[in-house]
Amino acid sequence: MNKNYLIIENKDLVARVFFRNIIYIEQYRRETSVITQKRIFKYNAVLRDLYEEVDSRFYMCHRSYIINFDYVDLMENQSIFMSNGTELTVCRANYQRTKREFVKYLKKE
Repeated sequence: MNKNYLIIENKDLVARVFFRNIIYIEQYRRETSVITQKRIFKYNAVLRDLYEEVDSRFYMCHRSYIINFDYVDLMENQSIFMSNGTELTVCRANYQRTKREFVKYLKKE
């Protein structure tokens, strides 16, 4: 089954969040935040497991971030600038690898 959404469940809600609406996913300690165009969903999940669920527009650029390439505006000086104004900083090795994957993704579109 090819699903095009994440199911987010915590004690207060259950939500279906379509991949096209996810800007990036961030993990801080044990809490995972799914940042969308309209809101932020917080719940407990393992980032690596989420990475297995999403499609090819997503890339794990850091152990704490999964970005949606559709929402990357600019990559410069080890920073990734997302369309919502967020700046994500990554180490040099991760930056170079992410940059290569981003270029591949853009050429594939």
